[in-house]
Amino acid sequence: MDFIDEQHAYQSFMQLCDHECYQDRVSAFIRDLAEETLIVAFSAGASACWRALAEYQGKQISHFIGFYPGQIRHALHLTPKVDTTLVFPCHEAHFTLEQVMQSLAGRDRIQLMQMEWMHGFMNPCSMGYAPAGEKAGLELIERRLSLSSGK
Repeated sequence: MDFIDEQHAYQSFMQLCDHECYQDRVSAFIRDLAEETLIVAFSAGASACWRALAEYQGKQISHFIGFYPGQIRHALHLTPKVDTTLVFPCHEAHFTLEQVMQSLAGRDRIQLMQMEWMHGFMNPCSMGYAPAGEKAGLELIERRLSLSSGK
């Protein structure tokens, strides 16, 4: 698919799938995992994972890293059943990020990080893309992979 901008991509996502359908797909996928897995997800995908992992009963997921998961603001009553790192941008346009982070602070198994870049900082197709942010995000993923593999 080719989109004019992120807003059009999101509108298409909502028409074709929506958050509930996406969560159902993620839940089905993780239910069938056969080996240890690190989940890395972005934006709507990170929010779908947040919801799905709150119901997760398996042992295959070593860690979940969710980058700019803004939609979890609608599911703060949930907590994933796996070790989780949430990576927030410096600001969100549609809600008060500080309130969301405050609500999550201190929960077991959840680490919060806030980066200095905008939503989409790891996506070269995003208006918020920042090469330094992408590098920092990839380093975070690599560190978590090293920890998961016992290196």
